[in-house]
Amino acid sequence: MKLETYSKLLLVTFVYGSPDKRKCKILWDHLNCIALLVNNPLILVGDFKSILSPNEKRGGRLTSIGCKIFQNFIFHNGLWDLEFKGPQFTWRR
Repeated sequence: MKLETYSKLLLVTFVYGSPDKRKCKILWDHLNCIALLVNNPLILVGDFKSILSPNEKRGGRLTSIGCKIFQNFIFHNGLWDLEFKGPQFTWRR
């Protein structure tokens, strides 16, 4: 989606990540390429199927590697986590 504001182009990318960590790695690589090619502001919105820290998860198996890949992606692209406001956990099995 392209939005034009004050004669500047703002790019918005909607993401729905896979729970498969191998596919997530491919997604992060593709998004890294997009970020390198774009000179305009870029907003990434969606369900990344990843967490930034272990306190964002309750129960089940925790894989710190998934957290690290997502943390690196956020850091290397200068992104900000706008955080979620509302109930801490929105679903459970």
